[in-house]
Amino acid sequence: GSYNSATSNSYIAADNSGTAISGFSAGSQFRNYSYSNGELNGIMSAVTGTRSINLSDGFLYLQTNTNVRKYNATTGALAGTLTLNANSTWKTAALSNGYLIAVGTDAANLITMQSINLSTFALSSNVTTSVTTTATTDLGKAAVAMNGISGAQRLAFSYLSGGLPSFAQMNIGSTGDLVTSSMSTFSISGAGAFNATSVMPAAVAGHSGLFIVGADFSSPTTTMRIDQYDMATGLLFNNSTTITAPGGTFGAPSGFWHPANVVAPEPSTMLMSGVGGLAFLLRRRKR
Repeated sequence: GSYNSATSNSYIAADNSGTAISGFSAGSQFRNYSYSNGELNGIMSAVTGTRSINLSDGFLYLQTNTNVRKYNATTGALAGTLTLNANSTWKTAALSNGYLIAVGTDAANLITMQSINLSTFALSSNVTTSVTTTATTDLGKAAVAMNGISGAQRLAFSYLSGGLPSFAQMNIGSTGDLVTSSMSTFSISGAGAFNATSVMPAAVAGHSGLFIVGADFSSPTTTMRIDQYDMATGLLFNNSTTITAPGGTFGAPSGFWHPANVVAPEPSTMLMSGVGGLAFLLRRRKR
């Protein structure tokens, strides 16, 4: 199914409670929906210049170039504002357990990160990597990929290297905080991969790993490419598909897509629950 948010929709965030919040007009307004039936629950005025939104435990975390604002997702009431490192321009963010990790670039165009403890809504660690991105471009939407077996987590997002799209990833701590400034990268440009027009590919979390969503190299304005990566032995290419881009083109006004994915329980987990329930019923019947 689908629902119509509003014109110039650039951002969406969703959680497992059935809530989706989408923003438009450069973040000047956000709308709270029940994504199962498309019901509009409320409209919130926010702030222009929004770069990223994330939804966690009933709060919407809205990031601009300079700060992160915390809103009550139901009432829209502002619950706090944190000013990020003033030496950087902040461009995207991702949730990682009890932390929000903001990602941006410093004055030398090096990729830098700032973590925020969500339980205290206070700044935590700050790291700068050795990875350089093109000065005037956006970073693609960041996501945290998790290994479903080991629970290890990695932060990942796209950026431009020499004018071509690349993908960056780095390990983060078991609690979700930053623990290193070491980052590995690989190219996602060219035939059979992505095209960096004005819209950077986005990272979206999955069960064990993530998806990269963006404009396909062969038809950058009309075809959307989805590549799947897993974390069995790292972020490795696993599967891909192409479909017609929603809306017909990749003409996003903000220069990047901000999709969201709700990760449902693993099918294997649901199966074990069913088998356990069946065994319990059989045991009662024998008595």
